[in-house]
Amino acid sequence: MISTIDDLHLSPPLTTNNSKATTHDVPTVFFSTGGYTRNVYHEFKDDLIPLYITSHQYNKRVIFEFHDWWISKYSDIHSHLSNYPAVDFLL
Repeated sequence: MISTIDDLHLSPPLTTNNSKATTHDVPTVFFSTGGYTRNVYHEFKDDLIPLYITSHQYNKRVIFEFHDWWISKYSDIHSHLSNYPAVDFLL
């Protein structure tokens, strides 16, 4: 299932008017929802628990960037992990 996870290439924001450039004043966690998601066991074991462990240290001052279908499914849990709305990084 690793083939369903795309590479993500990050680069510093450009100084020109680039509509895809995004900056935040809090940490951002990019999270892949590929692999074994859409299976409740794996969504908790491989997604939600690692997100909790990673984000807990930021005391809800973190932005999550991942696919829109996943955040809409777990929006209630997301609201307890972050004070900020999630961003779909594919846009």
